[in-house]
Amino acid sequence: MVTANRPISLLRLDAINITNPRARGKKSFQDIVDSIKSVGLKRPITVTTRNVDESAFTHDLVCGQGRIEAFRLLGQTEIPAFVIEATDAEALLKGLVENCARRYHTAYDLLRDIGRLKESNYS
Repeated sequence: MVTANRPISLLRLDAINITNPRARGKKSFQDIVDSIKSVGLKRPITVTTRNVDESAFTHDLVCGQGRIEAFRLLGQTEIPAFVIEATDAEALLKGLVENCARRYHTAYDLLRDIGRLKESNYS
């Protein structure tokens, strides 16, 4: 499957590592679940592929934690995903940008993410 010249892969949920977990309210999460249940997934999640050892790959989540959790609640085992190449700092920045565009961030969330960017020498 391809969207806007970006291929979409179907990934096992248990192969995706949520590297920057966030809490969300029950209402906003239920809205995600209800939307996916009624109309399907509107936008695939975004992940990076990382070589863990010489024989195994894992995917690190860039953005889409709520969608992953909704898929799990709905009994799914796989989810459509954009797989991108990015350093840890680039992935964190992409996730931060998407989350800022989609929802309200607490000051704590923003400061934590900015701190992680600084730790990665991203200025």
